[in-house]
Amino acid sequence: MADKATQIATSLRKALLENGPMVQALYKYELEENIDYWHKSILKDKEDFAIVITENRRHVAMLLIDTDKTLYINEAAREKLQSLWPQTYMQNMLKFIPMIVDDVLDNHFFFTGVKIHK
Repeated sequence: MADKATQIATSLRKALLENGPMVQALYKYELEENIDYWHKSILKDKEDFAIVITENRRHVAMLLIDTDKTLYINEAAREKLQSLWPQTYMQNMLKFIPMIVDDVLDNHFFFTGVKIHK
């Protein structure tokens, strides 16, 4: 299991920290059908946006969805998140990667809602 966890973490680091490519087909296959559910969740919890990340066979897909149901997919999601967290993107992703690995190993998507404190 540790070997698989290492592979997942490596794929995530490449995609999230090293601006590696993400896979549109993985987004469409795993994430797209759940958009309404995640959108309702952030509205219910009064969050500003949600981040959803998955990894499958060394491919990564990412979704950022806001309260207006604007979708940022894969590289656009990463860029949007980098612009929202200009000082903390790297450290936040470093904290998230172990959690994402655990979720993927448990056959779940990584999902987190985020509230912007102004």
